[in-house]
Amino acid sequence: MTNLSERICKICGIEPRYVIRQFGKSALIYSTKEIAFQCIQRDFPEINTEAFLEKYGKYAFPDFETNANNFVRFQEILYKNGCDIRFYGASDYENSKLIAVSLVTDSWSDCAEDFKTALLRVSAKFLKGFEDIECYYEDKLREQLKQAIRQEQWEV
Repeated sequence: MTNLSERICKICGIEPRYVIRQFGKSALIYSTKEIAFQCIQRDFPEINTEAFLEKYGKYAFPDFETNANNFVRFQEILYKNGCDIRFYGASDYENSKLIAVSLVTDSWSDCAEDFKTALLRVSAKFLKGFEDIECYYEDKLREQLKQAIRQEQWEV
């Protein structure tokens, strides 16, 4: 995960969760390290809980960049709530009918990132309310969108 996923989470008010990964992809997920400590200490009194958490535990935000399920669900939430993010070349911009957000660039080759990263970057700017993104959303609707994202159960 990079700072882009963390930035989206912070904009939407998603708190990190404490994740313990010991055996490959399976994980134990807790809301805080303190709760994880209590549960591990209670369920596995024979292990050194502090050393175990130091080795296998960390706080984590949902990852929208490398976790395909999170990325698709994130984009579905945006789309279902009427946020249609489109990329236009500068020549197409004036003739287009914008629904929500547009990123104007002289050519797609000017963007030094892949499409998924560009979509997440623009989504973060839209959710934050940056002025360099043209949008037709009222603040109330933007907050409803952030709430829908915050309430989703994301994979960590």
